[in-house]
Amino acid sequence: MEVILTEKQLEEDYLPFWQSVLSLQDWRITVSIVRERDMLKDHRGLANCWRNCDDKAARIQIRDQADFNPEDFIIGRDMEDDLVHELVHIVFTHLESPRDRKVERNDDLERAITQMTAALITLKRRNYQELLDRSARFAAAVESRCGEPLVR
Repeated sequence: MEVILTEKQLEEDYLPFWQSVLSLQDWRITVSIVRERDMLKDHRGLANCWRNCDDKAARIQIRDQADFNPEDFIIGRDMEDDLVHELVHIVFTHLESPRDRKVERNDDLERAITQMTAALITLKRRNYQELLDRSARFAAAVESRCGEPLVR
């Protein structure tokens, strides 16, 4: 499944949702779509993340679709996956050594982050409509019992 997003969608819809899911609301995180040539040096994959743990600030760069070569990848482009992958890196920042963040990857940690990202995305996409339906039913039940809407 190919998921191509705009910067506005990433900022306004996807980032707030996933920050909440991953309990990263206390982080100041920005996300931008950039051309590959403008990505952070030595971090030119599909996406990258610069983070400052002391300030709880992060900057995520997602590679522009114009620089995506489908022949280099087994599956299609999924910018939501790119975003979530980088956010999971923030969750596990304290497990990475400074050297891992700056120079080399920790392949075991990278593999775990990739697997967790795939699981989170799959669960969201499978269950999102079900969650919306349950939420609507719950709100209606509260309103019928209390006489007031759950959300104003």
